[in-house]
Amino acid sequence: MAKQEHNNKQAKASKLKNTRTIRTIQYNENNDAKKKSDYNGLLSKDLSLIKTEDYINLKQAEIKAFIDTIIKNKKYGSNKRAYQSLPRHLRRRTGSHNIRRVPKRLRKRTLKEMMKSDQKVMDGNTSLMKHNKSLTNKQYYKQKMAVKLLKLLTRSKFMRRSIPSKIGKFKIGSRFNLRQRIKIMENSIKEMKQQMGKEDSSDVLNNRLGHIDLVGNNKAVEDTLRLNKSIKYYKRQQGKDQCKWLPSHVYNIKRCHMIKYHGFKVALKPTLKCYRLINRNNGIGNKADKTLIMDTSHLGKILITLEKGEDLFELLNSKFDKKTLKFSNKGVYVDGVYYGSVNYLKWIEKKKKMLLMLDSAVYKRVIKKLLSLYTNEVKEGVLNVQDLTFAVGSIKIIGTQSLNTLLKCIRTYQENEEDESLLNFTEFYQLASQFKDYSNFINDNFIMGLNIKDPRLTRTPSLPQLKSEFSESDMLKMFNKLQNLNKYSIPKESFDLFDSHKRYESYKDKLTIKDLHKVLNTGNTSSCTSKIPLLLLKDNDHIKNSFTIMLPYHWTMPLYYKLNRMPHVFLVGLNQINQIAYDHGAQSVQRNVLTDVTSWQYNFFEYFNALGDREHWTRKGKGRRVNFDKIKAEFRDGEKIDEMGDYFKSDWKFLYEYIVRDKNLDIIKFIKEYEWKYSNWENDFKTRFTLFDKDEDKIVLKCNKIKLVKNGNIKRNARVYRINKAHVDGSNPCITDLIGFVSLSNYDLSEGKSTGFIYYNLGHNIENIDEYYKDKFLIKNTGEDVFRPAKLMN
Repeated sequence: MAKQEHNNKQAKASKLKNTRTIRTIQYNENNDAKKKSDYNGLLSKDLSLIKTEDYINLKQAEIKAFIDTIIKNKKYGSNKRAYQSLPRHLRRRTGSHNIRRVPKRLRKRTLKEMMKSDQKVMDGNTSLMKHNKSLTNKQYYKQKMAVKLLKLLTRSKFMRRSIPSKIGKFKIGSRFNLRQRIKIMENSIKEMKQQMGKEDSSDVLNNRLGHIDLVGNNKAVEDTLRLNKSIKYYKRQQGKDQCKWLPSHVYNIKRCHMIKYHGFKVALKPTLKCYRLINRNNGIGNKADKTLIMDTSHLGKILITLEKGEDLFELLNSKFDKKTLKFSNKGVYVDGVYYGSVNYLKWIEKKKKMLLMLDSAVYKRVIKKLLSLYTNEVKEGVLNVQDLTFAVGSIKIIGTQSLNTLLKCIRTYQENEEDESLLNFTEFYQLASQFKDYSNFINDNFIMGLNIKDPRLTRTPSLPQLKSEFSESDMLKMFNKLQNLNKYSIPKESFDLFDSHKRYESYKDKLTIKDLHKVLNTGNTSSCTSKIPLLLLKDNDHIKNSFTIMLPYHWTMPLYYKLNRMPHVFLVGLNQINQIAYDHGAQSVQRNVLTDVTSWQYNFFEYFNALGDREHWTRKGKGRRVNFDKIKAEFRDGEKIDEMGDYFKSDWKFLYEYIVRDKNLDIIKFIKEYEWKYSNWENDFKTRFTLFDKDEDKIVLKCNKIKLVKNGNIKRNARVYRINKAHVDGSNPCITDLIGFVSLSNYDLSEGKSTGFIYYNLGHNIENIDEYYKDKFLIKNTGEDVFRPAKLMN
């Protein structure tokens, strides 16, 4: 071994010596007067550099031939392999040698590259190179059933003889095979039913897919059996812990982490690591051209109709009260509990019909309360309450190019516009195709109605071809219409969408997958007569370029699938919607039920997160977990306390008791004796949402966004303290200066700092509020003893 190392060192030394010798010979030859004629002009005088210009001129022919070769073989001249040509969000680890990590459309090319470069290829993967036609699901099912039937008949001769030789006027003998016999028997059964006056459900429906319009008249829809084509899917959605599936469930469950959310299975977050993607395409800046999409069919949709009378608002307002029931654009109150903001509130018919779009946690409570408050009106036929949750679907789209993306996926019927105050399709085309970032033109009352064709018929999504040209006067007319839209602007398509008969008519002769492929292959799309009412609304969540598409329930999935197949469209979940609300500021945070601290949904969600964190913490050994009771922060009073409130959440109950405590009680004793009782959490849980309100009679919490002044991170559930102006250093607060908690926190890529949203009450238990800073605070994370200065963001 030592001898081999010695030989390697000797070889390196001789190589270096040879290069020096060659250099010396070259120098001597250039200085020799006899060999001046052989002087190498490509070298400089000191022989240290090559003359670049002379060298290129000398090699010009070779360089030109090399460039021509590259241009000629441009198709094969790229040094990128298949897995390198993918965008970064589709790349996976070990994609260079494991073709299962590469999309199917690129696997054949990947295999060729691997075989060309003599890479090791698994035997199982080489089968992809062969063009073997595999059985379809239908063919596989038929073959499997044929085998079962043959086995069944061969077991018993009695069963073979039990098939009658004559049924009515049909004669079936041994000359018919088994399948023909079954068909003859089915026809005879159908004929007998017709004679008896009975009809099959397939004969009643106007489509072969089993689509119906499921509406709850004066009740909430509980049983969704008729929505499911397969009984096994229905069974999976029943039971105590089971949840209803959205139309896009099968598509989402392969691409997202799912969550049980108040009776529905909803996408929590995609498997794609997309935090930066969301920050860059959240609809705020106009540089991004991406569109974010989510199926929001889990939101409850209630249609309140006044059958007899003049004004629906007066009827509702006569019995509205926060202690029983009250809803408006500001929020929803049921039995005194605040359930967050309304997702959408719109008049469908002026003073007659109202659409209410609510979170899944509250819409059934609202229906139940409406029916109990207005029992007499419902019985007399004055008021009608319909549950349209499983009759009308909805899709949320966000982005500066969201309308453009939608326009590429739909084709509409050309109809004469009756109301000139509303946008027509030409003006909508002008808005969606020629502008980027619609937030400057569109107000909160934006609404657009369309009658579209089957979205599955648009094989290659692209902008529709319009012959008419747009002038400046057309542009000004469109802007005037957009600005003049109000809460009573109602397109005629909304009447079709919220009419049960019209929704059911849209399913008439809906193409099956087999028929759809036949139509697309022949190109005869004019035979498809589906007319789908679609409503496009501006979301009421203070998020820029955020819209909701509403259409009949069973048309949601075809449009959702077509939108997801578009390039630059990304699937998102509840976590991403919360992140987008975070990026848009305090107003948007307070409009989102899962980020608004005062809402029932936020507290319910946060409590179970705290339960999970606590259980995870207790399972760890003492040497591996954070010992909160040993980490004590020193306050200005000289006292050292481990933590105020529960370690695993923003303890609003503690803050309330901390604010309204008896001033004669020792504050240190109060903090140390406080303990969150997890065993009796249900009773405490109910009281936590009546502690804080936006009214003056209760403790008012203010919401603002902060960022750290120096380095560090703001963690969720961190404690917030006020700063006294008299304390020059401002390093440690007093023990009575706790004012709130950090509800949300994140590292803001646009700011380059750790930021967070705080809910706080600055003026409690002090005589003069001017003695404290209103824009500066101290933040302490749980499990730490450091106070970090922070300030408000503009």
